Amino acid sequence: MKQHYVVGSLLAFAAWTLQPASSMAQMAAQTAPIATAFDGNYQGALSLSASGLSTDNAYRSKCVEGRPATMTIRNGAVFIEYANWRGHKLHYRGRVDAAGAVNAYHRNGDGTTANLTGRISNNVLTGNMRRADCAYTATLTRM
Repeated sequence: MKQHYVVGSLLAFAAWTLQPASSMAQMAAQTAPIATAFDGNYQGALSLSASGLSTDNAYRSKCVEGRPATMTIRNGAVFIEYANWRGHKLHYRGRVDAAGAVNAYHRNGDGTTANLTGRISNNVLTGNMRRADCAYTATLTRM
């Protein structure tokens, strides 16, 4: 039984190594990251949005008026970073599609997620983010 396993493994390895270089190059090209028109560094702010919030939430310490934020896009992958009301860095991860739609999320310590959605147009991301009881408008400009 062990001999069949060894022989089978050797045959599989030999078949893999004998593949033409062109098919191996095609496989590598299919999995290689592709730069997008939106790739780059962005910076701006998250501003407290009045829509959908009770006036009580506007005065909570965690719902600050605004906070600086940065976004980096590499090969369509989105990374957004900002400091929360305690000064802790929060990280959002997501994707941008070919039309400029951005969907990113942050996983909270309790397992829930906070989402940021928006669209990039003329090198500016405009979007909405909801974090607990606080709603923000995001405006980040490409540098």
